[in-house]
Amino acid sequence: MTTYVIGDLHGCADELSRLLKKLKFNQKKDRLWLTGDLINRGPKSLEAIRLVRDLGHAAVTVLGNHDLHLLGCWTGVRTARAGDTVDEILKAHDGDELCEWLRQQPLMVREKQHVLVHAGLYPGWSIETCEKRARKLEAQLSGDNYRETLENIFDGKTPLQDSKVLQRHERQRFTAAAFTRMRFVNPDSLALNMSEKGGPSSPSSHALPWFEAAGNEFAELNVFTGHWAALGHQQHQWLTALDSGCVWGGGLTAVERDKPTVSCCEDCSHLR
Repeated sequence: MTTYVIGDLHGCADELSRLLKKLKFNQKKDRLWLTGDLINRGPKSLEAIRLVRDLGHAAVTVLGNHDLHLLGCWTGVRTARAGDTVDEILKAHDGDELCEWLRQQPLMVREKQHVLVHAGLYPGWSIETCEKRARKLEAQLSGDNYRETLENIFDGKTPLQDSKVLQRHERQRFTAAAFTRMRFVNPDSLALNMSEKGGPSSPSSHALPWFEAAGNEFAELNVFTGHWAALGHQQHQWLTALDSGCVWGGGLTAVERDKPTVSCCEDCSHLR
């Protein structure tokens, strides 16, 4: 059995199908880990989410910020933005079913030393705290009060700095942001810096990439992330970054989870 980890899809369903064929992926014995952001921006968001859902237990995906955005649009908490490709899902005959499936997906997956998240692991937390915070928010998203949870996640008025005195809606927003949107943090306060969106060496303000701020906190782990297209596909000590910008004309990258130096990339140059 081989477990493959694949970067952000963003609706690139055809590229995923070709990549799985290239990998000779066997649904009966192999497994697929996906870094989230299955949908939005790309040409076939509906086909992409159906494809992953229909792989059943052979596929595991974590929630990304675009996945949460879809859930926000589905519940009326958010409205679609220019360039979004979520309407095809919302209008589909199985749109409600797909969104119900999506809100049951985890924010973080851990198997022994292997960890799968969309954006990263907050450097102010231990791995145990990361798991605890993920499980808490996952339960709230999959529970009966999920609409209220989504409202709290998208409440732009609350701070993005962790604190023991945060109220529940503040904790929910911070946890979601850490797992699905984080790139840079303030090295002093470890507040999330959402204004910087370039590559690791690009911040104009006082900020550090989250994985540099983490130091050796997660050094014993093998962490797989997506989200950061400007970071691209690279290995950084214990981190394997896999968002190689498929939707922007880059490639769709896969690695063997237990052999992270082995990679396979599906060319998406036709999307440029």
